[in-house]
Amino acid sequence: MKLIFRNLLCVFFLVGSVSSIHAGRVDTSPIKQMNTQQKLKLKNYLLTQRCTCGCNLTVSVCLRTHKTCDHSPKMATSAMQAILASGPAQTRQPPFQPKQARVAGNLNPALFGVWRRRTMQSSGSLHLNNTKKISFSRNGVAAYGSGAHLGGSHASVSVLSKSNSGVEYGRWTTNGNTLHINWQRSGKVAWAYKVFRHNGSYALKLGSLYYKLVRR
Repeated sequence: MKLIFRNLLCVFFLVGSVSSIHAGRVDTSPIKQMNTQQKLKLKNYLLTQRCTCGCNLTVSVCLRTHKTCDHSPKMATSAMQAILASGPAQTRQPPFQPKQARVAGNLNPALFGVWRRRTMQSSGSLHLNNTKKISFSRNGVAAYGSGAHLGGSHASVSVLSKSNSGVEYGRWTTNGNTLHINWQRSGKVAWAYKVFRHNGSYALKLGSLYYKLVRR
């Protein structure tokens, strides 16, 4: 059965059905196949597009009042076909984001890089210099390792581990002035921290210990 536009705005868009007044002028059955967005698109076309017959009326008004016009039924039919052919409106999806390891809080950019702490122990003529480094990467990975340089009148030995056996890895995050690290082997720890300038370089106070920035 062919249905006709008579009062498209008041009858179809407000009531949700279409009445047949002049049978055969406009087949409105394609409307049943449209979703809400497509119907709104058709509504906007009919209420804004001027009929090409020269009456200076919108297609919707011309369909209701200019019953001898051949242009407005063709325009309405073409609009319905074009909207259906274009397919349903697609919901825009957010860009794909790779899944990140779950960490609480934030990553403070001030901590990015490698930080070094050196200590010295002396016993007579024997001196032991200890170097400890901690690094914070931009992807939330933390690493901690230590090395020692043994030197003195009796020996000159350098011991710097090149294997990963002496390095501890974990996930780091910050929350306010607190640094949280979940180490793979030793578990979760938390320290108060502060990054500041000292003698022209960046320094890190981690708990009661001080580190110097080696590189970003």
